[in-house]
Amino acid sequence: MFPDAMVLFADDNFLVHRKECKALLKEIIKLNLRWLAQTDVSIVQDDELLELMVLSGCQWVVIGFESIHLSSLYQLDNKNWKLKQLPGYEKAIEKIQSFGIGVYGTFIVGLDEDDMHIFDETENFIKQNKLYGVNITVPTPLPGTRLRDKMCDENRILVNDWSYYTFWDVTIRPKKMSVRELEEGLLDIYASIFDDSQVYQRLSHMKQLAKNRKHFVKNSKQQKGEV
Repeated sequence: MFPDAMVLFADDNFLVHRKECKALLKEIIKLNLRWLAQTDVSIVQDDELLELMVLSGCQWVVIGFESIHLSSLYQLDNKNWKLKQLPGYEKAIEKIQSFGIGVYGTFIVGLDEDDMHIFDETENFIKQNKLYGVNITVPTPLPGTRLRDKMCDENRILVNDWSYYTFWDVTIRPKKMSVRELEEGLLDIYASIFDDSQVYQRLSHMKQLAKNRKHFVKNSKQQKGEV
């Protein structure tokens, strides 16, 4: 009924439990689905998982890179896990996309260690690594988070009207830039990334990813004697 439908697995890290996920993906293969999910860069360490993702119809994955600065990633999570992954970001993106799976990266600009260089550096990282898609936001002090506690303690919250807590409206006072600089820097990144020439380059790369995926699936079926 819906030949172009795509399933979104909304779990924050759909592929974290490898054994169970592989069993599930083997069942999904039988259903002829197209799907996407949120995950982390650790999937690059498991070729079997990547192969099952392709065969089961994975089109792209959302990965929270958060920042490309070591100092900005420090203590962003309790165990500094993302900070430890930073040196391998580029190779991870290249490998995942070589399987025909697009990488949709998410980033935060305006963290406490970010200065005005963060905008150009984030933009260049996105372009150089040919990301399938991106979402770039600003720090947002949601209720119940460590960030909100910190911002309250430092008297840096600018507004408590929840309608502004969109992740794109600036609601805190940045540390190493002005509010206006953060707002304009964010807009400039989006304007550059979605410039017509950049959109064309991304579409061309997406077509190549699709070819990679089809080639991989065809080879797999041939090896199994299915075609």
